[in-house]
Amino acid sequence: MKFAKKFKIPVFAIIAAGTASCKPTQFVSAQKPSALSSTGIPLSCEQEKSKSIQLKSGEAIVLNLPKNCLSEGKSDKKPADIVFVVDITASMEDSLNTVKNGVGQFALRLRQEKGWDARFAAIGYRDRVVQMIPFTDESTLASSAKGWYADGGDDLQEAGQSALETAVKLIVQDAQANPARAKSDKVILYIADAISFALNGNHRDFSTAELESVFRAVPADLKSQLKFYHSTAKEVEACTLPTMFGCARKALSEDYAARKQMTALASNLGLRSKGFEFPFTESIMLSEFIDEFTPDRSCSLKSAFVKNAKGQEVAKTDDKGALKLPRTESGNPLSLEIERCCSSSPSTAPSNALGPSGSGAGAGAGAGASSASTDKLPTPAPKAASSDGATGGFCSSSKNTISLSF
Repeated sequence: MKFAKKFKIPVFAIIAAGTASCKPTQFVSAQKPSALSSTGIPLSCEQEKSKSIQLKSGEAIVLNLPKNCLSEGKSDKKPADIVFVVDITASMEDSLNTVKNGVGQFALRLRQEKGWDARFAAIGYRDRVVQMIPFTDESTLASSAKGWYADGGDDLQEAGQSALETAVKLIVQDAQANPARAKSDKVILYIADAISFALNGNHRDFSTAELESVFRAVPADLKSQLKFYHSTAKEVEACTLPTMFGCARKALSEDYAARKQMTALASNLGLRSKGFEFPFTESIMLSEFIDEFTPDRSCSLKSAFVKNAKGQEVAKTDDKGALKLPRTESGNPLSLEIERCCSSSPSTAPSNALGPSGSGAGAGAGAGASSASTDKLPTPAPKAASSDGATGGFCSSSKNTISLSF
């Protein structure tokens, strides 16, 4: 419809043209940013440390709390080099502002709020790689991310695999050129809605064999430090018929969305990986990053309940950590009280690190937002015991209260 407005073509002319008038770029993620403020909100460990959470009033809301968290406390934070690989095609129009803000805020908070020794790079792609920002500081990355705009992509499938190849080569070349950073953790964060075509350039070939060869060619010492995160859509929609009210859309199979392809890629390679909800937000990634890279104390969820302004309990978590809130009108705040059983544990590396053979992936409980994907970084369970006899030992209680505003 943007085309019609720009050139003042009558709407009936577009309708008469049928599906032939549908621009191939009119694919959109079926998961809108507004979904973050409706039913099924995943709360990260990082969000549990906040004082208040803003929610949308008048809706039935379910808060999903992570069953296990890791608290900060380690001082020797290992340096990290993080590469964002971002789909900036037209199909990302509904989500790109959320992604841009998330990428920028994650970098700024990790460096300036958490004091992390981290560098950031970014690769933007459409039907080819169109932008590469070499490793830089958080302010430069945040500024560059603001310039991303959704455009192009002549069909649903995009050049995500080519962008990932570029990311891998950037990491390898940088490690060779900067020996002082050679031992830093290497993190790729892939953000996309639609499936990507193979490195051979055939837009109908979605196989990842060539890309897998690129990953396997990474020197052995870097493989053990490489981690692959992805914030990817589980499904997409296609424009089937433009109308005077907009584009009539039809949901496509999950096979055309990015999540299934990236989950399979990580599994085939045995990469330490996890898939996040889409679109990307900094709070979930920040929590996951801290929990993965600064393990000190492991904390399991003991109880969480919600009270109204009169102090009456109105909701409590079930055995899966889900907490269903009553419908609440604006101006009627609730308070969320969370209690965790925490125990000291030594810093340990997850057991599914990618070794020289490129195998050894394992599944574990993720310590962040709830996710349907199975490619999760393992979260160590508490090793010391709780006072209620869960295991043999001592458990210190950790409590926090969050104001829920509507």
